[in-house]
Amino acid sequence: MFEFLILYFAVFRRFKKISVELTDEAIIYNNIKGTTVIPYNEITEVKFMLVILSYILPIVVFVICEIILGRNIAKKSNRENFYVPNRDKALEAKVYIRAYVIYSIIYVIGAVVLLIA
Repeated sequence: MFEFLILYFAVFRRFKKISVELTDEAIIYNNIKGTTVIPYNEITEVKFMLVILSYILPIVVFVICEIILGRNIAKKSNRENFYVPNRDKALEAKVYIRAYVIYSIIYVIGAVVLLIA
């Protein structure tokens, strides 16, 4: 719950007045400073950073989740008895859901910023 409060104050509250609308002719970006209209015919290239956000970051997020889960299992294991606990599916779901929610928010914000820049 504490993570969601941090996420709200760090991301949502700051960006809650931002909206992006896709029309047949253009992308309309509204924020506190005003409205920016980007016609589709003016978009000539996809930013390389957007490609990195699309392909590399999901893998990085997955690896980070696996490291978190591996450290958790390592704390519960016993070397002397060769004991490894069973999977904690609830913890796995919690870690993956939170990680990919945070990644999705970063991806959407990054994509909008890169398309407008």
